[in-house]
Amino acid sequence: MIFERFDMPDKEKADLETFLFSAVHDMKNSIAVLAASMEHHLSAADASGKEGYTDMGQMFYEVKRMNGNLTHILTLYKLGLSNFPFYVDEYPLISVANDVVSHHKTLLKTMGITLEIDFDPSLIWVYDEYLVSNVVSQALNNAMKYTRDKVRMLCREVDGMMEIRVEDNGPGYPQKMLDCPAGDLHRGEFLNSGTGLGLYFASVVANLHHQGNRRGRVYLENGGSLGGGCFVLSLP
Repeated sequence: MIFERFDMPDKEKADLETFLFSAVHDMKNSIAVLAASMEHHLSAADASGKEGYTDMGQMFYEVKRMNGNLTHILTLYKLGLSNFPFYVDEYPLISVANDVVSHHKTLLKTMGITLEIDFDPSLIWVYDEYLVSNVVSQALNNAMKYTRDKVRMLCREVDGMMEIRVEDNGPGYPQKMLDCPAGDLHRGEFLNSGTGLGLYFASVVANLHHQGNRRGRVYLENGGSLGGGCFVLSLP
């Protein structure tokens, strides 16, 4: 069988990109509506007396994960076109923690996971609040998948960089991921499952933050305060 290459004209490529962007945006909106409905019912449900509560919680987790992935795709597309409003200003770091917790409180309850927050309310840094909150939210979402029952989010200044850490008490990251250069963490061969989209998104967002010759970065560790996996976002 012979396959011939089809070269799409530039105009049709642009039309296709616009169509795909609109389709992904529409899917994200529909999934957001579904997630809001599921969260409403889970919030009102009694965990001990509601049949299927745990299964519903798992479905809610997957719906939230899909919505997050679609949000990342749309944001990366806009960043690629240089029309995303990347905006840095001085914000208290506690606002990131508050935003992330508000988006995950129902899911944490449903999955029976304890979340500890260790953020100094007086810490202020220069960063894009929307993008950083999205990165930390994705890191928490990932930690919830692999932890046994505890996750800790903490923030601290280290050598002139602001570190936001998401730690869990699960089995930790495989050694091949820990040995991988930071720029290659999102590549499929280093992942147990998934597309690597979350790590790629986090790396892009980190790299956007810079002061002089210092740029933000993402790295992974095992250990931390809970003995499991540790996701670290470091911002200059």
